[in-house]
Amino acid sequence: MAAQSPSFREYEYNPDAPPALVGELTVGASGTIRVWQDGVELNLPTSSCQELDSTGKFAWSTTHLPQPLASREQFHWQMDDDQGAGDWGDLVRYVPGGDNMMPEPSQSGRYIHQV
Repeated sequence: MAAQSPSFREYEYNPDAPPALVGELTVGASGTIRVWQDGVELNLPTSSCQELDSTGKFAWSTTHLPQPLASREQFHWQMDDDQGAGDWGDLVRYVPGGDNMMPEPSQSGRYIHQV
């Protein structure tokens, strides 16, 4: 039997109930996140991570990711704090029925244009 590589956790895209990325950092520290897609670091609207109570677990909402452009997209993330601690992970975001997705109005280049 061939060896299998570990799979990435998949998150269903749902703008009404977005999941959060959670990392373990230093209790009481200030946490930030960086996210890459296809090896390119994304320009995020906010990189601040919120500590959940005083647990050392920091969360960042996936609502800050760009709108999906494909039915499945892979991301890599890294959280760091001001004390030098860090955590990282990978995720795949999928859109149910996403193969028939309509582009956003701001993505007019993805529409079929009549010539």
